Amino acid sequence: MRNILVTNDDGIFSPGIKLLAETASEFGRVTVLAPDRVRSGGSQSVNFHKSFLMKAYDMGLPEVSAFSFDGTPSDCVRAVFNGLSQKDVDGSALIERPDLVLSGINDEMNAGCDILYSATIGAAMEAILYDVPAICFSAHRAKGGIGEVTKKYLKEILAELIEKPLPPGKIHNVNFPSCGLSDFKGFLYDRIPAQIPGYHDTYHPKKNDDGSISVTIDPVPTECAPDGTDIGAVLSNHISIGVVQNMVKR
Repeated sequence: MRNILVTNDDGIFSPGIKLLAETASEFGRVTVLAPDRVRSGGSQSVNFHKSFLMKAYDMGLPEVSAFSFDGTPSDCVRAVFNGLSQKDVDGSALIERPDLVLSGINDEMNAGCDILYSATIGAAMEAILYDVPAICFSAHRAKGGIGEVTKKYLKEILAELIEKPLPPGKIHNVNFPSCGLSDFKGFLYDRIPAQIPGYHDTYHPKKNDDGSISVTIDPVPTECAPDGTDIGAVLSNHISIGVVQNMVKR
């Protein structure tokens, strides 16, 4: 049976990771190891020279083993391949070495230039360093909810991509639109990352009474993108399916 590791960057309590773990359990033996809190925007960052706290977590899915981890998504993946999946002194492993790593479902799309910052993408990039295939799933403007299109088509896409392994150094990247089923327009494959971000952030400084400066971020969402791109597909109510290359792993 296939061993599947599921992680995310929105925290183990996210509705998205629960749906992903539940769906993945139809394709193999699932273990969830995910951050104990939100770790968005961390890219492929990892922690060195520290101890981690790992706790069993009840996801309400009897068929899924789940643990929280006080590290980044890449820490979670790295820990599995570099120790947690190895036999310890009593001859057993905490987590079976995965044959597949799934990351998400992220609580916003991971597309365009934002791929560079995404810890959802980062976890998948960490997995392929160990020659294990990885797939990322994200949902545009989910904001803690699960959209109709995501719920309906997640299983179909997962089944398809599991049977389409990529060359070393590449991951599948799937982004769901925020529209309802009545406005959904279908699947678009081979989408390339748009050369723009999903949000255009403006930083606003404000001087405080003590002389310090508070800086707030005003995120303005991108409303259009070129044809053929991942953001363009999502904004036109399509599911975007593309491939992202890790330039280190060849």
